[in-house]
This record gives sequence, C-alpha cells and structure tokens, in this order.
Amino acid sequence: MPITIVRDDITRMDVDAVVNAANTTLLGGGGVDGAIHRAAGPMLLKECMTLGGCKMGQAKATKGYDMPCKYIIHTVGPVWNGGGFGEEQLLSSCYKNSLELAEQLGCKSVAFPLISAGAYGYPIADAADVALRSINEYLCGSDMRVTLVVFGLRTQLMDEAEIEEIRRYISESTAPPTGGLRRRRILPSAQPEPQPTEQAQDGKSFSQAVIKRMTELEIADSELCRRANISGSLFAKIREGGGYQLKKSEALGIAAALSDDTDSLAELLSLAGYSFSSSERADLIVKYLFDKHRTDIADIERTLFSLDAGLLGEA
Repeated sequence: MPITIVRDDITRMDVDAVVNAANTTLLGGGGVDGAIHRAAGPMLLKECMTLGGCKMGQAKATKGYDMPCKYIIHTVGPVWNGGGFGEEQLLSSCYKNSLELAEQLGCKSVAFPLISAGAYGYPIADAADVALRSINEYLCGSDMRVTLVVFGLRTQLMDEAEIEEIRRYISESTAPPTGGLRRRRILPSAQPEPQPTEQAQDGKSFSQAVIKRMTELEIADSELCRRANISGSLFAKIREGGGYQLKKSEALGIAAALSDDTDSLAELLSLAGYSFSSSERADLIVKYLFDKHRTDIADIERTLFSLDAGLLGEA
C-alpha cells in the first residue's frame, strides 16, 4: 500500500531514498542524523560539505553511499517552541519538499523518520499527525510508496492516556474470538446457514456503491486511494467490479474513507461481505474512533499502529 508505518532501523531500509532529519549545517549530529552519517560512511560528509547547508523546511539530496538506498534526502525540521511559531507549517514542508525531491530523482520508495520528534522536542503524537497528513496529501497525486520508520519499542504515536482509554474500551467491548471481519461463507449442508445476500456476494454491487458515494462526495479516484491507503492498481480492480475478493483491511479502509458515521461504515462493509466484530481489535478501534466522529485517515492509522492493530488497506 502507499504508506506503511514500521518499527525498524531507518539505516537498513531497502528503499530508493531515505530521509535524514538533519541540522542546518548538514554536517552530522546526534539521533537519526548521526546514525545515517555513520551508516553511510565518510563520503557522505564530504558531499554534504559541498552543499552549503540547508534551510529549515527545505530538502537537499546526496548519494546513499554505504547505505542500501540510492539517495539520502536531508531535511531540516523545526525546533518546537510551543506551537505558535509556524512549527506545523515548517514540519509539513519538510515532508512535502522531501517527497518532491524524491520524485524529481525518480524514486519509487521513500523512508522517513519522525522528523523533529527527537532532540528538537516536537511532541511525538503531534509530529506523527503532521507526518501522516502531509504524506497522505502528497500521495494523492503520486504512486510513490512511503514508509514512516519509528525507532524503538517504547515510541508511541499517541498520548499514553488516550491509548489506555482505548485499551479499556477494547477490554470492555471484546467478545470471545469469532474470526473478526471474516468474509461470510456458506457452511456445509449439515450446518445450514442463510445464504449471504446477492449484494454481499457480488463485488460489483460493492463497486457500484463505492462509485456512487464517491460521486456524491465529489471524490476523485486518487483522493479515494489516499484516504483508504490503497494503491491505484487495487482501486482499478474494484472499479471494474467483480473478479477481485477484497481483504478485510482493504474493505475497511475503503469504507472508512467514504463514511462519516458508524452506520454508513457498517453499510458499506456489508456490501463487501463483512461485518463488525466485537472480537477483533482493529474493528473495535475503528468503531471507537467513528463513534467519536474521528474519521481522518491520519488519526485512524496512528491509532491502529499505536495499538498494534495493523493499518487500513494493509494486506
């Protein structure tokens, strides 16, 4: 899918470009910056010395040298000063300018750290929100694959208090396991079950409902892909109707992208042959967020990741 979130070491990412959270000198530092300079080797510093530094919010590229990537894109994030000094706009510019530069270089895959969330003091939950929003907005018009790399098991993309609140909700709402958002299937004749409706069986009916809702909301194909975090090639199959059986996460991503409340979400899911389950963490988390009218893709993705429940559109 277009964007994923992983816990990993960014210096080991096998992508076309890795983004470095650099300082204005581009001559190395601590945290991610230092790790990338160490992994790339001394030739990186030599090239950086020829670039004349970099302004905050801007981006410059070098070769990847000893790292698996072809390029390292250096961007300078803002120092957090309480949020009233344009920090959000500058941080968003880091992602936008880095992605633009990556595309100019012909990159198809890019890995980002959580820019400014370390020594620069940007609150992690807010930094993650800006990152996901900025990346998703850019990917609306791009086929690039982007990975947001979170370092360390203890790093959460949400406030701990909110995580605990959702965990309590899950605990109170969870039923014995029944398979979650499982595609309904016909049982053997010895255990008869009512046939699923024609709409639930027919992928074309789901496709028609999706296209109709997109038309009503005036959402273009690329915008739907961004909201649902699915690839353009996957949506092309859905638009054709029939012949492709959606995975549960794909159906949930598309339904979430086109819904503004839990009822409309459940209605679209049913057309894809799925229903909410009180034994599936991802289902409960999405329902919790929709019940609170929190339907933004960035909010949903970071919540699912923070609670180890996968991502929308994830295979």
